[in-house]
Amino acid sequence: MRLARKGRYRRARSPEQTPEQFLGHPGRRNGVRLYLEPKESGPPPQEQVVCLISWAIVSVAGGEMYVVGYALDTNEGCVSPRITSIDSQARTVITQGGHTFELAGQPGLDFYGRTALMLWANLKRFSKIEDVTHRIIEP
Repeated sequence: MRLARKGRYRRARSPEQTPEQFLGHPGRRNGVRLYLEPKESGPPPQEQVVCLISWAIVSVAGGEMYVVGYALDTNEGCVSPRITSIDSQARTVITQGGHTFELAGQPGLDFYGRTALMLWANLKRFSKIEDVTHRIIEP
């Protein structure tokens, strides 16, 4: 019987690891894009528009909200940085990192969105996540 090399299939991030070390390179892991919080110092954030299908708005224990979904331009599940403003009529979300997320179609997560959400929750060590989509965006 052949055994996997030690650490090759590690699932959880150790407390000493930064998110970038855990992910291997910033923002991506196995077809999933995690928009990490911008650093306080450095250049101003670049504005980027991401169109999401199969999306949801989730809230964590501290009351912060994030958008999760499947990005059409990159064909991968993604989780946004913290939401700073929501336009429920236009179905757009602006995040702390300066990204604009366009919410296309009906709310609801597909396999890629759920996978991104689970990886992100494990990385950030969130134990309570609540779907608040229907409270914020009216059908």
